[in-house]
Amino acid sequence: MSINIIQWNINGLIKKLNDIKLINQQHDPTIICLQETNLNNTYTPPIKNFNVFTTNRTAYNRASRGVAIMVRSDHPSSQIQILSSLEVVAVSIQLKSNITICNIYIPNQIQFKSPDIENIIQQLSTPFILLEDLNSHGLSWGSDKTDDRGKQIEKILESDNIILLNIGAPTRLNPSNGNFSSIDLSICSSNLAQRTTWSTLPEIYDSDHIPIKIELHSSKTTLSSSPAKWKLKNPNWTLFSQLVDVYVNTNPPTPNDPIENDVIHITSSIINAANIAIGKTNGTLNNRKVSWWNPEIKKSIMHKNTALKRFQKTRKIEDHIHLQKLRAKTKYLVKRSKASSWKMFTSTIGPKSDPSAVWSKIRSLRGNSKEKQIHIINDNTSRDKSTIETSR
Repeated sequence: MSINIIQWNINGLIKKLNDIKLINQQHDPTIICLQETNLNNTYTPPIKNFNVFTTNRTAYNRASRGVAIMVRSDHPSSQIQILSSLEVVAVSIQLKSNITICNIYIPNQIQFKSPDIENIIQQLSTPFILLEDLNSHGLSWGSDKTDDRGKQIEKILESDNIILLNIGAPTRLNPSNGNFSSIDLSICSSNLAQRTTWSTLPEIYDSDHIPIKIELHSSKTTLSSSPAKWKLKNPNWTLFSQLVDVYVNTNPPTPNDPIENDVIHITSSIINAANIAIGKTNGTLNNRKVSWWNPEIKKSIMHKNTALKRFQKTRKIEDHIHLQKLRAKTKYLVKRSKASSWKMFTSTIGPKSDPSAVWSKIRSLRGNSKEKQIHIINDNTSRDKSTIETSR
């Protein structure tokens, strides 16, 4: 069993929410780490079934840069406060044992030295995965040169406790000249290195960066499962009542038994009857296709990804232009399909429409989840996983 972690410089999250939904549908990530989110402190992205942790930056009265970590809501998570002047966010995620995920973005205009990154690493509990866009070039991770920023990273990688996961594949396509580069880095503590598989996604989305996929394979550390729920949509209440009567009247406690035995007997009778007449879910989140998905979008995405592979091989200007056209076409098709889905939904609303059904559909289209799960933490405390936490 493994979990998927997506790392991506999204270059503006609000306009790329459709891409996030497509990535969720195609790759089922448990964790998504984004750079250049361009969010302000008053906006929380509506990502269904995910808790969102952000560090935002506002300059000249507009949002810019920023980082975010999204963790699927069926896995308890909490933000770790990091003391640093850099744009960084870190989260502890509870599996069978905890893992720390840290996300850093350093634009070209901001200078840094290796101690700045080492200071952040020292604040992370192991095991950890550190995902970065530091705008640094280095031969070690696929660049054709090592610049001054890359030399600072190489100093960090000299540590025996730090492992670079990159395998040399390019992570950015310059939209102006069609050149590829590798500036997005994935680093982990040495005790996780043998359990990870690093790759770039075969798809290209509406950003100049190519998303990275990190598969974290299980060993002793395995994911906690989402709690199973009763299937209350089509229960057989008649059968349930009959079974409860049968179980309650079968081998009941004697009058001299403690009252606790009566409570246990009645409780087990109800649960046994419910298991047969109602049933439970399998305890996993249902990642349905987005409502605006259609065969035309699927076909356009396939053509776009084929064009990307072709351009990676040929590097011809005509292939680059063809790729850019297909990216624009896919974006248009998604936008048109979303508008059509919304129009179709609103046309069904009338004076006799069930308000709860209408609001449920609206929440679904917006990407909001009404799921609430209570997780019991090791220190005997509980947390409501429906809460979205945001760093200011």
